[in-house]
Order: sequence, then C-alpha cells, then structure tokens
Amino acid sequence: MPETVATAGPSIRPRFSLVVQTYFWLAFCVLGLSPIFVVYSIANRTPVSLAWGIASASWPAIVAALFWYGARRCSTDKMSFRDSLLWITRSTITGWMFMSFFTVIPALLTAFLSSILIAVYGDLQRQPDYAPAKWAQIVSFFYRNRMRR
Repeated sequence: MPETVATAGPSIRPRFSLVVQTYFWLAFCVLGLSPIFVVYSIANRTPVSLAWGIASASWPAIVAALFWYGARRCSTDKMSFRDSLLWITRSTITGWMFMSFFTVIPALLTAFLSSILIAVYGDLQRQPDYAPAKWAQIVSFFYRNRMRR
C-alpha cells in the first residue's frame, strides 16, 4: 500500500512510487503523442494533407481536455481522478518491466476512455452522481483484480 501524505483537503492523499508515476506518464505520452509520430512517419514516405497534420498536432490538447472533463465528472471527495488512475496503474504493474509495459498501458488507456464514456453518459442522463459511482466501481474492480507481486 502506498504511503499517505496529509494535504490541505478533507482527506489523506496516497503517495505513489516513482515506478507507478513513470508508467502513468508514459501511458499518457503514448496516448497524446502517438498520432504525431504516425503522421510524421507517413509524411516521410508520402505527402500528407495539412488537415492530418493539424489534427495530429491538436490531439494532445484534446487529450488534456478529456482528462480535465473526466476529472470534473469522476472525482470524489475521497479520491481524485488522477489518484484513481494511479491506483489503476499500480494495480496492473506485474513487477516485470517489459510485461508491465504490455499490461499497464492498455489497461490505463481503457480505463481512461471508459471514464470519459461514463462521464458523457451521466451528463446525457442528467444524473450527476452516476459518473463518480460507476468510476469508483471500475477502480475497485482493478484493485480487486490487481497483479500480485
């Protein structure tokens, strides 16, 4: 269990290791920068339209906006959206570096995209408590089925 740090807020914030933080940021770098690298590699071989370049360059801003939206809709008083994503990251680390790369990144990106879908569904149904409750179920699912080291 990660160490905890007292914050100015109403609850105690967990402290995650450098490995967990690294996998978390690596996953979001892959999500945010992969379209740029794909368009760049295609542009080396064939001409690419300007629209593809603009779309790939704006993708990191879109990911940041989606993260903000998920944080606004799925966070609770007990756990912030970022901390819950870090819990999912910690739960999917296997202890083997290369194996963890293939488990953490897909699991984290799937959880992130599902949080956005849950938030949108809760907004469309006009149920403000739907997204945090469903998100807590997803986080607890990953924690219950965590990789044991």
